[in-house]
Amino acid sequence: MSHTTKFTISQAQSLFVDLVAELDHAYWESSTIEMKDHCFNMLRLVQQELDDLGKMSIQDHHYPYEVMNTTPNILQGALEQLFNAVNASFVQTKTKQALLELLSQIKEGFH
Repeated sequence: MSHTTKFTISQAQSLFVDLVAELDHAYWESSTIEMKDHCFNMLRLVQQELDDLGKMSIQDHHYPYEVMNTTPNILQGALEQLFNAVNASFVQTKTKQALLELLSQIKEGFH
């Protein structure tokens, strides 16, 4: 069963690249193992998606994005957990704001 999002492949790829960069910052800024675990889990999921998206033809980048490497429910659940963890975490304000903005954009694309 197909689960498309509001994003094109190109838009999803761009958001995921930005998310990986912010997750890397958040991982190193995190003071708790729990937050580091959330960041690492999301990094793995997003990087796997990026790897698969990178294999696609450039001519296909205008098509709707579909979750490729896992199920949409797993990706959405991980996004929600990370969003909640970032809200409660003590990462630097700049990183926190950037992550919350990106996560909100991505979450919106799934609804």
